[in-house]
Amino acid sequence: DKLFEVNTSDFLPEAGPILDSSVAVLNRYPKNNIMVSGNTSGFANNKYERKLSEQRAGKVAAYLWAHGINGFQGASTNMRKLTYVGYGNY
Repeated sequence: DKLFEVNTSDFLPEAGPILDSSVAVLNRYPKNNIMVSGNTSGFANNKYERKLSEQRAGKVAAYLWAHGINGFQGASTNMRKLTYVGYGNY
């Protein structure tokens, strides 16, 4: 599924339901840490591709976090780890 406008880190209108589905699945595993990785198609130079893939992964991670994947347990400060990385076209 496509989440982003071409050559940007802007979500497409249809990204919301896809990401919401991911939130629902991840909520079933509240004790698991999450790593979001971004990749691109490789049509630009490596530096640009790596930066774009990291921005995209960061946007997905921020969406997940904002929609309840932080894993707070009541009044506790315990929470799951959510990391992201961009690999460019690798």
